[in-house]
Amino acid sequence: MLCPWLCNSWRAIVSIVLLSVLAYGQSSWGMPTPQPRGEVNWIGTRPNFYDTKLTDEQKVLLAPLPQDQERFAAFLKQKNTGLVRLHPKGKYEPGRTVSVEQAATDMILPLLGGGAYYSFTEKTNKLGPWSEICLEENRLLAGVANNALGLFLDLGDVALEALTQTTAGVNFLLRLAPPKRYAEMVELAEKSSHGLEADGFVYRSVVSVKLNTTYVLRSIIYQKDGFVVHPHEPYYRLRFASLGYDGANTVVAFRVLRRHEDGSVTILWKRLQKFAALKLKRNASSSTFTEIKQWLDREMVHGLSLPRVRELLEAQRIEHTDYVEPSATDEVPAGTVGMIYATIPEIERQLRRVVDLNIRFSFSTKGELLEVAVQKSRR
Repeated sequence: MLCPWLCNSWRAIVSIVLLSVLAYGQSSWGMPTPQPRGEVNWIGTRPNFYDTKLTDEQKVLLAPLPQDQERFAAFLKQKNTGLVRLHPKGKYEPGRTVSVEQAATDMILPLLGGGAYYSFTEKTNKLGPWSEICLEENRLLAGVANNALGLFLDLGDVALEALTQTTAGVNFLLRLAPPKRYAEMVELAEKSSHGLEADGFVYRSVVSVKLNTTYVLRSIIYQKDGFVVHPHEPYYRLRFASLGYDGANTVVAFRVLRRHEDGSVTILWKRLQKFAALKLKRNASSSTFTEIKQWLDREMVHGLSLPRVRELLEAQRIEHTDYVEPSATDEVPAGTVGMIYATIPEIERQLRRVVDLNIRFSFSTKGELLEVAVQKSRR
């Protein structure tokens, strides 16, 4: 039951209605509509484990060693530099839903990603649409956000302080023209996953972590429609797929300084160049709704594995979100533990309206497809 002072205030009632809209984007499960920064009203949104403040012990896990901070104090006084510690993916966050009992018995960091991610733009370990790199076992991954690209260059044992825009191999990353369309982005991401050769160097989206090695990263995170949020906001109270971002486009150099006994690594970094953020252009569908529905019925069969679903979507150049857990408000099949949302823009174009096709894929605990649901949305 609402508090009496809420019941007697029309302003409070209006706020609740607006809150409902802002928290879930729209009345259905379709892709969220763009929202200007600052429009999300966090008052009254349901707190969860990630509202927990870091303990002193947890802060130590995320902090570089004092001797490293002292050693590079002068370097860190420069603009656009940093010293950060990354933990292997999954070590301190087994899932996005954490029980109070589990948090009390295990060392779990109360931030999405468990300290495995980092954004050079936002200077945060918190997983979100701004994340640029991820530590997975003994590898660094780039392009980890939705609608993002990342290309690493391994320069070997080169002093970070001496590295500039004119260093051999860096020029290619500086003059790289980011793809403007989703299909082109997927194509470049696929090439970089196998190794892209240019000017006598190889650029990859995944590199092995090597001590005393310097890397250069071109990171491109496209602007993303949704609720535009900052890491300091309680963005984790919203569905992960609904988060938006202004985008980032940078070239960053970093060096692996230390590999800790717990598997974490400490890296020192500096930004070499910043470019204007971009937004992907969405190609209108060349297929009809009937053709897409037939393709889904034929290819996306019950029991299909999560990797295969992703593979089929990428092959058709269909834009989709990351794999996300369902929220308490999602009406999904029994046994659903994760979902992927996909969008096919302009499936229909009529006078004064454009219709997009939203697709939701639901998966079981085994990572097998349970259901494919489609829905049209007008804009």
